[in-house]
Amino acid sequence: MDLDGKTYTPSQANNCYIYPALGMAIVATQAKRVTDEMFIEAARGVADQITPEHHAKGLLYPPQSEILETEIRTAVRVAKLVFDSGLARVERPKDIEAFIRAHVYEPQYPDFA
Repeated sequence: MDLDGKTYTPSQANNCYIYPALGMAIVATQAKRVTDEMFIEAARGVADQITPEHHAKGLLYPPQSEILETEIRTAVRVAKLVFDSGLARVERPKDIEAFIRAHVYEPQYPDFA
């Protein structure tokens, strides 16, 4: 959308960033329950990834072209909270980012040719 010579790109935080990152962290940590603090941490995790360059472009969220990395970084923060809160059903790994990355879904399709 263009307004007064400036381009604004619409986005959604809940469906594009918050829920996928929260879900990734919950599944990876096998969290016993979901808390309000997890949603707040996810929102802060997304917000903290906004750069001055994003603001200059009128973005309220990171660009969707960076969605997977944004979700992973956000999931790492939520996972840390889950571990710190004693809600994880798995052992805390030494490298939480690598742990989250190991849980990223990668679709694989059989070759029927």
